[in-house]
Amino acid sequence: MKSVTSIDKYRLMASRLQKTTKQSLTEDPSSAALEEIVQRFRRMGELATDSESAALRRLGAFSLTKYLDLIAYEEGRGNWAELTQQLREQDKSLDDAEDTELYKFNASEFNLNVWCPSYEEAKAYLDSHRGFYLLQYKGQCFLAQAPHIVDLGLDPKDPDWEKIGRDWVQPKDPEAKTRLRQKLQQARERAAS
Repeated sequence: MKSVTSIDKYRLMASRLQKTTKQSLTEDPSSAALEEIVQRFRRMGELATDSESAALRRLGAFSLTKYLDLIAYEEGRGNWAELTQQLREQDKSLDDAEDTELYKFNASEFNLNVWCPSYEEAKAYLDSHRGFYLLQYKGQCFLAQAPHIVDLGLDPKDPDWEKIGRDWVQPKDPEAKTRLRQKLQQARERAAS
């Protein structure tokens, strides 16, 4: 089953926005939703000098590309091409299975895991609570205790954990993390055979 990428999510957002626009133009050209879409395009620089009626006419003719550019602009990029390049780079960095697959479905749920919206919050939690390991899964940070590490096939008492500061995401000692990654790979190979 193909996973949905960040690019797919943004394309879907743009497509829905275009559909909402067309539906609003047909059903209620004075709707608040349509006015908000016009304002979003004006903030981007499109429709900025158009009268209200001209803006609605032009908006109705916009292709999906314009909506993709709007989404990119709102994400702080100049256009869709810039945003997709950034997202591809992010997705590529998340493709490293050793870095992203540290959550085991049907096993990890039985352990206490603390999920954090950012690395900074996860690191703060790690620094203020004993017995946790800062890990990641598909770019999200979470903290787990020793039973989770055992479920991964690793030894939570391995000295390399202390050398990396129990922080898989930004380890203090990259060589220690490399050794842990090798051990993780060996554990996965054993589990697969």
